[in-house]
Amino acid sequence: MAFKMDGEIVLPASREEVWAGLNDPNVLRRCIQGCRKMEKIGDSSFTAEVQMKIGPVLSVFNGKVDLLDLDPPNGYRIEGKGDGGAAGFAKGGATVKLSESEGGTLLRYDVNADIGGRLAQMGGRLINGVAKKQADLFFENFATQFGKVSGEAADTAAAVGAPAGPPASVMQAGSSAAGGKSTTPWMWLVALAVAVEAGFLLGRSDAGGPWVVAMIALALVSAGAGFRAGRG
Repeated sequence: MAFKMDGEIVLPASREEVWAGLNDPNVLRRCIQGCRKMEKIGDSSFTAEVQMKIGPVLSVFNGKVDLLDLDPPNGYRIEGKGDGGAAGFAKGGATVKLSESEGGTLLRYDVNADIGGRLAQMGGRLINGVAKKQADLFFENFATQFGKVSGEAADTAAAVGAPAGPPASVMQAGSSAAGGKSTTPWMWLVALAVAVEAGFLLGRSDAGGPWVVAMIALALVSAGAGFRAGRG
């Protein structure tokens, strides 16, 4: 099944600060619930192991990404794959771009992938919803690294019992798969952002898709490493 997801988010920090955070595997691990391991295996390759719950089944996903066409600190392209055993698999690519914006740094991402196995059998609409939540929540949680918390996020945290995180200003975001497209307003994103302190709703959803955001996270780490090397 073909899967596409794209979005834009403004992080409340300079590009240098954003890249510093993206270059820290420990920061990214904290943004991914169930991430048991994240390792650099080459100059521009990373692997990760994520334990996730898909309905009643607890699965372990192993993923690998390679960074290509690095243009620090402006953007890069990645190729990756994830394997969840009986739960399914995914492979594809993504582009990530950073640019200066009023209020901070604009991060744009565009993911294209193929999903197979049991994950694909769940249907594009269900996978879209879960994957979109996870992507939005990952970047929302990453924004907490810059220390701003909104009233809406705090209120939602109290409602769901999760630590509050600050909002980052989403300019636009959407996801689509073969057969449909959905968009998500910023208000909805803020309402869900607090669930990310523990990570991508891995234990709260009935569908797969966390590999998509794990792939982006791994790419951000390797891109940050490339940026640092380029400055040196």
